[in-house]
This record gives sequence, C-alpha cells and structure tokens, in this order.
Amino acid sequence: MGIKRATAPELIQRLYNEQVEGEIPPKFRRPKSPEHQLQGRQAQAAGGDFEGAVLTLCELYKAKRIARLCRMPVPTAPVGAQGGTKGCCYRVLSGQAPFDLYGYYIDGCRYIGAELKSTAKPEPSLPIIARGIKRGGLQEHQMDALASVAGCGGTARVVWSRAGEIGVLYEAEILAAQERFHEGGYASKSIKWDMFQVAEDWNWLGLTRKEKEK
Repeated sequence: MGIKRATAPELIQRLYNEQVEGEIPPKFRRPKSPEHQLQGRQAQAAGGDFEGAVLTLCELYKAKRIARLCRMPVPTAPVGAQGGTKGCCYRVLSGQAPFDLYGYYIDGCRYIGAELKSTAKPEPSLPIIARGIKRGGLQEHQMDALASVAGCGGTARVVWSRAGEIGVLYEAEILAAQERFHEGGYASKSIKWDMFQVAEDWNWLGLTRKEKEK
C-alpha cells in the first residue's frame, strides 16, 4: 500500500499540526464519487485518503510519545546495470512485505505490526486470500505474520476502512481467524465486520500508553 501524506484529511492534519487533545469523528468520510465512476476508481480514492490519514496518525502517535511507526519496506533485489550504463543499477521486487506498518512503543520497546485495508462499499466481511491467489483482502502471509507478532507478545492490528467507517481487529481475533483459516471450511475464508471494533476517536490503531506496560 502506498501511503501519501498529501491526501490526509484536513481534520486529522490540523490535529497533528496543533498537537492538541481532541476527538476525530468515528467515521472517516471521503467525498462521494459520481454514480457513473467505476468501482475500482472509488476503491482507489478511498484507499488513498485512508492511507494518508494513517500516516498522519503515525506522526501523531510520535508527537504524543505513544509509539514510533513506519511503513514496512517491500523487499527488492538488484538486477545490474541496463544498456551498458555504468554505475546504474535497477531493482526488482524480490518478496512481499509482511504487513503495512511496523514500529514500537516509545517507552516499552514492544513491537507493533499493522495491516491496512480499505473497501469503498460496506462489505459484510473481509476475505482472507490464500497464497497464490490474486484478490483483494487480507493475504494469508499478512495474517500469518500478524499472528506471529501476537503470539510473541507484540501488538498486532488489522485496520479496515469500510466505506469510511474504521474498524480495528486485535490480537485475539487475529489468532482466532488464523486458526479457523488453517482448519479449513468456507466460513473460515473471511473475517466478519462484527469481529472488528469500531474506532470511536482518532486512535484508529488502538494504541495506548497502558498497553506499553503489559
């Protein structure tokens, strides 16, 4: 997921710049697209706004001395110079990032991993996509990586912007979803919206100072 600072909503941007305490409305609203616009364009627009807001929120976590978060880099590998150009090297993707954001609590150094998902429509559930299948949803390798973070005592999150409403999936639900998925069965291939906790303020990643002390 590409995260663009320029697309952050004005309200969240102002909260970060002023570094004040306050609440952000529970629903993240984006401008409505024309009815004739393609669904894919709608999803891309919603995703871009959401990612920009999350990046600003990461800076807000830092400003409030709660946590330091960064975008997880995607693995790449050099392929050498092309066309005889000396000193010029190209890089290609060599793997997949385990999740979108990583970091740690400022005081406790406890590890944090988070995956961001966005859908333009209020889908009833977030699909879990098995390895080798190209579809939108929570990828199997992302779920397994987050489950590993949770299993080691870290903080794991899936943050879903569902038609502008923000839901957060915590460690217990991530581990339960992984167990159901690997046990098999049609119902195990998705995570119902009811499993997500709706974010009620600016703290979309659900990180608090109290969690650092656990």
